[in-house]
Amino acid sequence: MTALDPGAHAVGRVAIDVVPISAQPTGVSISVSELVRALDVLEPGHVVRIGEAIEASRHLRGPRHLAWLQTAADRDVRAAGASLAHYTNGVAPLLSRTPFVLSIVDLSLLRRPGDHPVGRLALAPFLVSAARRARLVIVPSRATTLEVRRLLHVPAERIVVVPLAARTALAGHAKDPEAEAATLGRLGVEPGRFVLSLGTIEPRKNHVRLLAAFERVAATEPGLRLVLVGRRGWRTSAFRRALAASPVRDLVVVAGHLPDATVAHLLGACAVMAYPSLYEGFGLPVLEAMAAGAPVVTSTVSALPETAGGAAVLVDPYDVGSIAAGIVEAMDRRDALVAAGRARVAGRSWLDVGRETLDAYRRAGG
Repeated sequence: MTALDPGAHAVGRVAIDVVPISAQPTGVSISVSELVRALDVLEPGHVVRIGEAIEASRHLRGPRHLAWLQTAADRDVRAAGASLAHYTNGVAPLLSRTPFVLSIVDLSLLRRPGDHPVGRLALAPFLVSAARRARLVIVPSRATTLEVRRLLHVPAERIVVVPLAARTALAGHAKDPEAEAATLGRLGVEPGRFVLSLGTIEPRKNHVRLLAAFERVAATEPGLRLVLVGRRGWRTSAFRRALAASPVRDLVVVAGHLPDATVAHLLGACAVMAYPSLYEGFGLPVLEAMAAGAPVVTSTVSALPETAGGAAVLVDPYDVGSIAAGIVEAMDRRDALVAAGRARVAGRSWLDVGRETLDAYRRAGG
């Protein structure tokens, strides 16, 4: 029995791959970290971590993860006494004596291969194989369900949708006025006078068009700034050239990766959080921004309208004019969007995500 859900029988021991957890987390890293915390609360002692030695190493972590999966992961699962494994980022051992479930956040590797580092494309056959062999595939959205069915030919009855949730701790950080003022001072921005964007600098996040849209908005909003938060990723040359040539480059703050508390302060003080991504399997920054009280602009494509749930301004991410108009609209509708966003995230927590994941484990035979 679980302490929080007395009607459910306990799962058997499940081994969960924690390698995606990172010191500079992106959406997958945050999701795995929060899921593990929730499972520890709901089923203490039943879900054990595997891959922690790889997770702790930054050097060649991607290749090391794949090598560990193919040579040692199944052995580690059995050594942990687990009857089910959960591989959390789309790849699993090609040879596994232990049944497994597989999380797939998105299929950008297949849908948008040109947005990825060349070396990552080698993961595609492993992804296809893992999805077809998994007892169940866990996805965060209906949009990803459709793609897993269409591109990987996984039948609907083997796919489980478990939407993600916003972190309550992030929203809590946003309620510290003194710390927020210190953060804004360090970055040289004023409350309500900057557009914030969250995400790794890489092509899919659409920074080039966001910059062009900001140029249009800044022409009519003197003093407005653009703050980009996220580590430098891959294929950044187009953005770097666009920024160097931009007439508003002095109004753009490329902040890099920042701690969660600092991100929360920025979310609480920004005019808009703009996330005009070209493709997402969920889009966790949309929920995180809503939880922290930021009005959100996001895209009409992939899973983003589903994640926004009617509480954001939706724009065509391929149309600079649409992005610019969306930013202006969100500033004009700030109060209504903040209220709608908070209502959107209020009904779901990471404990809910954990419960639904445990249900998937039970269904898979864990």
